[in-house]
Amino acid sequence: PTALHDYHPSIRWRLIHTPPAPGSWNMAVDEVLMESVRNGSSPILRFYDWEQSCLSIGYFQTFAQVNAAKCKQQSIEVVRRLTGGNALLHKDCLTYSVILPKQSALVRGGVVQSFHRLTRPFSMALNDLGIPINSAPESGTAISSFDCLATLNPSEISLGARKIFGSAQTRRRGVVLQHGSLILGRPTDISELTTPRVAGPLKGPTVLDFLPDGTSGLHEIITSHCSSVWSARFDVEVLSTSEKH
Repeated sequence: PTALHDYHPSIRWRLIHTPPAPGSWNMAVDEVLMESVRNGSSPILRFYDWEQSCLSIGYFQTFAQVNAAKCKQQSIEVVRRLTGGNALLHKDCLTYSVILPKQSALVRGGVVQSFHRLTRPFSMALNDLGIPINSAPESGTAISSFDCLATLNPSEISLGARKIFGSAQTRRRGVVLQHGSLILGRPTDISELTTPRVAGPLKGPTVLDFLPDGTSGLHEIITSHCSSVWSARFDVEVLSTSEKH
């Protein structure tokens, strides 16, 4: 891994945890926070939750591949992300976003290298909790599939034979947004929601199986490793009035 002294020392970051909200609102907030960073805001680590199950599809995917009737029948919201990547059903998961200037040392080089730097704290946190995860090599070739959980791409995390953590990234007008989700419980078979689908393994242990006290403290452990790996000094904040509207 890249040495810590290669990053800017003790950079101030905003740490924001927003309450459960519709998927469309969550996506809009990520876009608004990109604009805040573009206008000079400190880098941002945001944790957020979902008001209801939500299927997010990548920027380059099409709604024609989604079974809208089945999603409506199951009260599943469908949104398009700003980032690329593949479709993911957000349910029983921990979702994050990182927004920072493109000139940051954390995102220098290619996308795959920056994935590794930005997701490493999550791997370290899961290791601390005694969860026997595996990480795909930093080098490798991304695999295309409509379903995010059906493929394990570079710097992504699996538990047993099943992918449990996926991220996606976009770079726009000098700002980088990376967001993704850690699947905590048993994944849902989304074959009825998308057409076509390459099925990923659904059986096997879950993150929650290794957390007798539930997710209590999970955000704090992840944030602690983010602080160390990114040389970040976090200030807990809420969305500003302008960011809310």
